[in-house]
Amino acid sequence: MELDLEFKILSEDRLRKLEEPFCMEEIKEAVWSGNESKAPGLDGFNLCFFRKCWEIVKNDLFGLISEFFTTEKLEKSINSSFITLIPKVENPIEISNFRPICLVSSLYKIVSKVLSRRLREIVREVVSDTQCVFIRGRQIIDGVLMANELIHLEKKKGGDGGYLIFKLDFSKAYDCVRWDFLELVMCKMGFVDKWRGLMLEYISTARATMILNGSSSKEFSFHRGLR
Repeated sequence: MELDLEFKILSEDRLRKLEEPFCMEEIKEAVWSGNESKAPGLDGFNLCFFRKCWEIVKNDLFGLISEFFTTEKLEKSINSSFITLIPKVENPIEISNFRPICLVSSLYKIVSKVLSRRLREIVREVVSDTQCVFIRGRQIIDGVLMANELIHLEKKKGGDGGYLIFKLDFSKAYDCVRWDFLELVMCKMGFVDKWRGLMLEYISTARATMILNGSSSKEFSFHRGLR
């Protein structure tokens, strides 16, 4: 795959930050930043367990995440999950009447938090200023206000030319992201091999088991999309 587009590039300081091994403080912040009462995954432990037993489990947890950083490999069980269907209407009869919920392990959530908290410190440097959501310090309402101002400006100009506004919404956008495209974009932005390896291992090794009517399916792998 080729991508003939120009992207902002990470600075040397940001790259050095990404290459630093994860520290105990980062891991603890990740554990304490999540909702401790959310449903657990296959392991049966939620974040409340890790907080209450922090002094007991912290060294093992640090060892696991340090090994992930070094080897760029995740234990298979960490990336396994359950998918269950939640009805969106009273009497569902079609698959579109259900909302799939993925129950991932707490270890997976912790790894996710560690990666995302490291990433959020540098992502503003490479993401366009027009991207209003999923960036710390920006809000989706910013885009709404900008659109409103543009409409107001065009109305103020007057004239007989008129104007046209497009509103685009990508259905299931995150479920359709190709991993090779993601890697290519990260490469274009200057992400180092280590970080690309961590992100792709975290995303591409995900597996799931479907729970339907109390019975579980065979475990299957994902081939695209982001969780």
